[in-house]
Amino acid sequence: AIERNVGGGQGVLAYAEEWLEVLDVDGAVQHNAGGEGLLRCEYGDVLVRNVTAFAHNTHNALRATMVWAGGSAVFESVPGGFVGNGGEQDSLRRQLEHVVRAHTGSLTMREVGPIAENRFVAAFGSAGTACTVERVTGDVRDNECAAATAPVGPFNHELGCSLLEANVSAVLRRVSGSVLRNRFSHLLLGGSVELRDVAGDVAENVCDGHPLLSAHLQHTSLSGGVRAGLELSGVGAVRDNQCGVYSALNQTEVLVEHVRGGFLRNAAHPKPLMRSDGATVMRDVAGGLRDNSASTLLSSGGSLTIERFSGGLGGNRVGGGLWCAVHADG
Repeated sequence: AIERNVGGGQGVLAYAEEWLEVLDVDGAVQHNAGGEGLLRCEYGDVLVRNVTAFAHNTHNALRATMVWAGGSAVFESVPGGFVGNGGEQDSLRRQLEHVVRAHTGSLTMREVGPIAENRFVAAFGSAGTACTVERVTGDVRDNECAAATAPVGPFNHELGCSLLEANVSAVLRRVSGSVLRNRFSHLLLGGSVELRDVAGDVAENVCDGHPLLSAHLQHTSLSGGVRAGLELSGVGAVRDNQCGVYSALNQTEVLVEHVRGGFLRNAAHPKPLMRSDGATVMRDVAGGLRDNSASTLLSSGGSLTIERFSGGLGGNRVGGGLWCAVHADG
C-alpha cells in the first residue's frame, strides 16, 4: 500500500515532466494528505494499472488535483475504486478541484470499483478531449460538489461542478450498480454525452439548476442506426432526482432507449425534464413518465419519435414555459 504520507506546500507523492506510471501496487493508495495532489505529470501522460484503490486521500493546497496529467491519463484495474477522496466536510478549505484531470488529452478509466463519497469543486474526472469511464463494479454514489454544501456556497467553478466533464465527449457506461445520491451541477457535461448500461437506477441525485446530462456541441456517432449527440440507454428507473434528465444544445441529436423503469418523481421545475434543440428518438421505455414536475416533460427542437413506450403518462405537474407535456418544433 501507499498510505499515510503527508505533503506540504507543493509536495506530491510522485512528480514527472514527461511520463508517469504506477503499476502493480498490492494495496491501496489511501489516507494520504498531498500538497498539490498525489501524482503529477506536468506535460505528459499518466498510466495507473493494477492498484487496489484510491481511498480517503485529502489535500493541503486550496485547489489541488489528486492525479494530474498534462496530456492523457489511463486507469485500468482499480478494483476498490475511488472512495472518500476530497476535502473537509462543509468547508471550502483544502478542497480538491479535480480528482483526476487530463489537461490536454483524454481520460480513460476501465475496470474500476465504486466511485463513492468523493468531494471536489470542479469535477471527479476532467479531460481536454474525451472522458470515458466504463466497467464500473458497484455504485456511483454520494459524490458531491464541495461548494454545494459549504456555508459560503454557491458553486464557484465556471462550468459548475460535474462528475465527468470534457470538451469533446463525456461517457459513463457499464455500471454494475446504480447512480445514486450525487450532488453537483451535472452528472455528465461535454460536447457529446453518453450514459449507458447501468444495471440499477439513476436516482436521488441533486443538480444545481442543471440537468443530469448536458451536451453542447454537434457530434455524430452511430448508435442503433441513429446519430446521437446525447445518448441515455440501458438503465433502470430514472427516479426521484431533484433536477431535469438532459439538455442538448446546438442541434444535438438525442437517443433515449431501453429504459426499464421509466421516468418517475423527478423534480425539474421550473426547467424542462428532457430538452433538445435537435431531433429526438425515444424507444423501448417501460414504466412511463409519471409524477414528475417540470416546465415541459419532453421537448424537441426538431422531430420527435416515440416508439414502444409503455407505462403511460400520469400524475405529472407541467407549467410555465411551453405549458405542455410533449412538444416538438419539427
